[in-house]
Amino acid sequence: MERLTMEVFMSLPMHWKGRAAVLVVFGVGMFIGASPVSAQQNARLKIERMPAPTAAMIATEEKAVLSVLDAFKAAIKGKNITELRALFYKGDIRWFGSGHNASRHLSESLSGKQVEAVEPIGAYQAIQDTRFKDLSFEERTYGPQVKTDGQVATLTFDYDFRVNGVVQNWGTETWQLIRAPEGWRILQLLYSYHLQLVTPSPERAS
Repeated sequence: MERLTMEVFMSLPMHWKGRAAVLVVFGVGMFIGASPVSAQQNARLKIERMPAPTAAMIATEEKAVLSVLDAFKAAIKGKNITELRALFYKGDIRWFGSGHNASRHLSESLSGKQVEAVEPIGAYQAIQDTRFKDLSFEERTYGPQVKTDGQVATLTFDYDFRVNGVVQNWGTETWQLIRAPEGWRILQLLYSYHLQLVTPSPERAS
């Protein structure tokens, strides 16, 4: 196993330098994280050494991620697509749904179209549709769990989606988030769904 020196590291293409884990180049594994750096190299590169995140720091970031969830639900309830879009990284809404088999089959029967195992579909489309301007939308969430190292995070929770206060579909939702300069942003959202007509939702505390 060859250890990557600082000189070799600096000669690599820029998109490789960001990988502080294992690089595999032409079948040779090279570790860069543990490479010795001289005082002269440190001064030239202006390396800023930071301690590993503490438990308190991680707890703060977990709360910050959960605040994104609160803003997300508020934007849906308020039908505010501008605020909703701002919660996604660079405003790019990457929102996907995956229906359980029975629910997909019902959707296919009603629409006459094939429903794929995963599709780009979500409440962001409904809140922009003028046909639904007189309807109220709400997403309720249950048991959110955050896993983060302070830079990337996953958020997983159960949910149900309600129209005029009545559950329409429910399931599990998972987000991938990154900590951008402006704060935590959603990189991608994926949820499963049961249609309430097919599989009634479990009783939940409000």
